[in-house]
Amino acid sequence: SIDLAVCVSIASGYHDISISEKIGFVAEVGLGGEIRAVNRVENRISEAAKLGFNTMYIAKNNLKSISISPKGMKIIPVSKLEELFQILFN
Repeated sequence: SIDLAVCVSIASGYHDISISEKIGFVAEVGLGGEIRAVNRVENRISEAAKLGFNTMYIAKNNLKSISISPKGMKIIPVSKLEELFQILFN
């Protein structure tokens, strides 16, 4: 598995499109492009909110384990890397 933020960083550089520094990514990517859930997702989201992130992309499978939504933060579940790239780069 590869960290989702690393994949987005590589794609961002390739497309020469910058991603807002207020957007975070909490997931891993499998070799088939599937976005995989990670442990302690709520802790990661809480810490990101404290650091000023306002949007978090997470694995769709992590959505059911979240009972928090920090004020002002948008949490967006995705299941495939292709789906995320369509959102970010089109």
